[in-house]
Amino acid sequence: MPVAVACVLLAAAAGCASTEGDEGTPWFDPGDAEGGSTSAASDTDDDPPEPAGSSGSDARGSSGGCEPDCSGRACGGDPVCGVACGSCEDGQSCDESGACVDAAAQCAANLFVDTFETADMSMSSRDGFAWAGNNRTSVVTMAPGPVVVYDNESVEIEGPQGVDWTAFEGEHSLRFRYPAGDFMSEQRFDMGGAYPEIWIRYWLRVPESFAHGTASPTNNKFFALWMDDYSQHGDGPTIVWNFWRQDDTNDSVFTYSLAETAQASGSHHAEYRDFIRSPEDQGRWMQVVLYAKMSTGPEAMDGESRIWRRWEDEDAFTLIAETTGKDFSPPPEGPQGWHAGYIMGWSNPGYDENTEWLLDRFELSTERLDCL
Repeated sequence: MPVAVACVLLAAAAGCASTEGDEGTPWFDPGDAEGGSTSAASDTDDDPPEPAGSSGSDARGSSGGCEPDCSGRACGGDPVCGVACGSCEDGQSCDESGACVDAAAQCAANLFVDTFETADMSMSSRDGFAWAGNNRTSVVTMAPGPVVVYDNESVEIEGPQGVDWTAFEGEHSLRFRYPAGDFMSEQRFDMGGAYPEIWIRYWLRVPESFAHGTASPTNNKFFALWMDDYSQHGDGPTIVWNFWRQDDTNDSVFTYSLAETAQASGSHHAEYRDFIRSPEDQGRWMQVVLYAKMSTGPEAMDGESRIWRRWEDEDAFTLIAETTGKDFSPPPEGPQGWHAGYIMGWSNPGYDENTEWLLDRFELSTERLDCL
């Protein structure tokens, strides 16, 4: 693993966004003996047609002609152009002001960490975090061959020959299984409380067979957060991160969509940033950091969300998408903050081959996690 420590924060504004609703996206159907089950019904999200611009172009433009300003900043991105102002020494990370600070103090998850080494997803944490039932997800290991060790209960099921379920660290990871021609693998969770600001960090392995599906619409769900309920089912805000097919390739571009508080319907997906290349990124591990901030009041349009990513051989995070100036105020009946979410989820185009993602070291914190 790299030892150089850097933290890149970009401050450019994002474009508009949209919301979707997952009718036919059950948490868990016990009918599938291996990996959970899902409804055969299609996703009835109101996904818009792929807008022009899904080719991965930067919606915020390039820095051509931009004059960087790193005054008073030793690290991170300058607030004008997003150009890196420098990096920090080993054991340090970059804070929002562009100063190098102690990394351990800045990037320690203080609410919940699951490395899946217990091979048990049934227990709640001391702060109340709890996984929902497995929905085509399972804890797997390579010890020494592929074995499923948890699927809504402790099990021991031999995996398919030839698969590699090697965890990023330790011996266990969480598998997301998309059978060829199927559309769903999802892991929901309840954070056990309401958090005005929340940071989430985890490792995710791109499937060894990854090729983005071609059926329209081509967006796959990646992660979602909400307060009282998901999308139009609640009165509070929902943020959904997605990835779409890039033009006529097997690659993916990243977007976000959202529903603001009391919003009947959302706007379109935004950003369209380069995300995964196929076949170049097949089998690679990435570390993802997500951040969501509640508005400070019902009329304060200061809600925010961001997502960063770094590949395992990179020593700095890259900001992929952000949105600011949004109505992320809590719903009238509460809760007073972000409360629940899901990982991965519905794939509108599906996959032509059996496709499996692996997730490792899932962390939850009220303190920043966008540094190494």
